[in-house]
Amino acid sequence: DFEVFQIQQVVGVLAKINEEQRFEPFYLARDNDGQSGAYYTVNRVPRVLTAKEKKFGAVSSYAGSEVFISLVDANVAPYKSQLSQLNIIALCTNRHLPIQLPISMGDTDLATELYSPVASVRFVAGPTVPVASTAQGDPSWRIISHLSLNYLSLLDAKEGKEGDGAVALRDLLKLYVNSNDVFSLRQIEGIRSVAATPIVRRIASAGPLTFARGLEIRVTMDEEAFEGSGIFILGAVLAQFFARYVSINSFTETVIVSLRRGEIMRWPSLIGRRQIA
Repeated sequence: DFEVFQIQQVVGVLAKINEEQRFEPFYLARDNDGQSGAYYTVNRVPRVLTAKEKKFGAVSSYAGSEVFISLVDANVAPYKSQLSQLNIIALCTNRHLPIQLPISMGDTDLATELYSPVASVRFVAGPTVPVASTAQGDPSWRIISHLSLNYLSLLDAKEGKEGDGAVALRDLLKLYVNSNDVFSLRQIEGIRSVAATPIVRRIASAGPLTFARGLEIRVTMDEEAFEGSGIFILGAVLAQFFARYVSINSFTETVIVSLRRGEIMRWPSLIGRRQIA
C-alpha cells in the first residue's frame, strides 16, 4: 500500500512519432525559455476508505491521501497533444505500514540479506506516526502567511493579560506541531501573554557613541504546562524568532516571565543573529 510523497518527474510519450515530452511543474519558478507549453499540476486529497475498511474498520487511524495530476498548457488549459504513455518518477511511502512493524518481538527486528557476524539488530524506537498533509484547507494559507509575517500582530497591549497576541502566537506555533502531540500542544497553551515595551540600548561599535530603539518583548508562561522540561527551551526559540522578524534599524530583547516565579531569563538585544552590545 503506497502513498505518493513527492512527484519528481513527469514525461509523456507522444503517439505516432514516439517522442518524449517532458512536463514541468506549473507553479514552480524556474529559469527557462517558457516555450515548452507542457506542464502538470498536482492535487492531493484525503484518501477515501475502501468498502472493506468501512465495514470492518481501518487498520490505522491514518487514512493517508491520494494524488492526482493534470496535464495543462501555459494557459492552464488541458494539454491537447495525444499521449500514448505517461512515465512518472515519484517518491513514495508505505503509508501506515511502518508503524505496524513488530518491534522487539523476536530475536531481531531486522535481518541481513547476506550472511554477516551480527546476532541481532534492534530499533531504538519505532517509526513515528504519519502526519496528514497540510496542502489543503486553512493550515496551508496560514503557512503561506508566514512569508510576510508581522510580529507586531503577536503582541498584547498589557503584560500578564491574555489577549489576541497570545492567541495568535499559539496558533502560529501549532502549525509546526503534530495534532497528536499532546505534550507539545500543552506547552503551547502555556503561553499566557506577549507584551512589548519600547526601549533604547547602546550599540557596540568602533565609531562614535550610538544608540538604537527597539522592543522589549515579555512572554509570560505558566510553568505547570511545562512539567518535566521547563520554559527555557521554548523561550530561547522565541527569542530567535522575534529577532528574525524585527524591522530594519531596530532590535528585540526577549524576556521570559513565569506566572509563579516572575522573570526567569532575559536574552541579549538581537538584530537577527547579531547582538548589538
